[in-house]
Amino acid sequence: MPEQTLTGKAQRFRRQAILTIAARGIWAVLQVVVLIQLARGLSPSSFALVTSLMVVLYVVVALNGLGVDQLIQLRRSRTPDESSLEDLYRWRLQFTYLSAIVWAVALGSSYAIQQNPLLLAALPTAVWLITEQPVTIWNGISVIEGRPADLIGSYLFRRGIVVLFLLVPASSETSITVLWSCGMSVGGIFSWLYARNRCEGWCRPLWPWGRGRPRTRELAFGFWWQQVGNQIRDLDVAALSALSAAVGGTYAFPARLVRPMNLVTQAIGTVAYPLLVRRGRGSKSELVLGVAASLVPVGLVAAVVALLAPTLPSIIGLEYASAVAPMQILCIAAVVGGSSMSLGFFLQAQDDRAIWFSGVTTLIGGVAQICIVAWAGVHWGAVGAAWGAVASQVPVAACLMAYALHSCSAAN
Repeated sequence: MPEQTLTGKAQRFRRQAILTIAARGIWAVLQVVVLIQLARGLSPSSFALVTSLMVVLYVVVALNGLGVDQLIQLRRSRTPDESSLEDLYRWRLQFTYLSAIVWAVALGSSYAIQQNPLLLAALPTAVWLITEQPVTIWNGISVIEGRPADLIGSYLFRRGIVVLFLLVPASSETSITVLWSCGMSVGGIFSWLYARNRCEGWCRPLWPWGRGRPRTRELAFGFWWQQVGNQIRDLDVAALSALSAAVGGTYAFPARLVRPMNLVTQAIGTVAYPLLVRRGRGSKSELVLGVAASLVPVGLVAAVVALLAPTLPSIIGLEYASAVAPMQILCIAAVVGGSSMSLGFFLQAQDDRAIWFSGVTTLIGGVAQICIVAWAGVHWGAVGAAWGAVASQVPVAACLMAYALHSCSAAN
């Protein structure tokens, strides 16, 4: 291959990675601002509840579609004019509407049982579910098509509007939750309008039943397990809070910072995924080097967060003084989780067996983290919960690395 071609590909990859990192950086900063705004306005127990609802929303997005999102991206990466893409997209939209209905009913039923006004205040997020899921697919396609700059506007709308809503003075915890949920729904609508004119015609419809039933109805459980496993780990806060509201409230804020710390790792993996799909397996040295390189940014961010952790009480309140140590421990979990994320991108670009192994392993690790964090938190407080998160993620990273290395050996 001519040197100019290789140089051009490297430059395109670098540009796409930088733009994707910038977009993820905007998302991470805005997400942290939202968390700080909520933490300053809510009690630790209410903060744990609202952020748990937030996590459940993302789990719903991951659960919904049974892996069809990633299947669309896989086929779009391999064959841009794949005939099944439109049917798969419309099939996915049916899950979108079903999830919004189930979410609204679940919130209403929970409110009827518990009489907690925060549950009712979160009801507008059902609108967010309808808009967020198509936008997530569109953003993935934008990266595949080499247009990662589109992500910047999408994240600004999706998170920036929530920040603006939370700047409105609130008189109670319920009104703060209303502002958050309304900001989520309005931001979702604007991001949908922004992204719709930038996506291909086959994935523009918002209504799935306009042209009859989709002819192609496939599911991709290997991808699904991976998505669910990555998201379900964040339910450790909800599980711990159910057993001990005080410990859950202390653990909640640092636990919510783990995902933003991996923004660079996720951005690079998102850009590299279509290239991995087209290329296939690489060598062991390339795998190890790629994973090691992906850990550099998250390691640097985690080190900075750990050093700044003692300032947490002065930022969000003295009641969070006991969250300093858990935050520092969870910086280790962020680095370990970053390696698992990189390995997940690699394995999902391989054959069906690798996709299934990656998905099942990640799912088992997510369930284990919920159980271990809840058990350790009850016995040893927020510090024990944080160490439980680390302990549950190390075996997952080790298993994924072992399988990835075996996969490289089998190919060579």
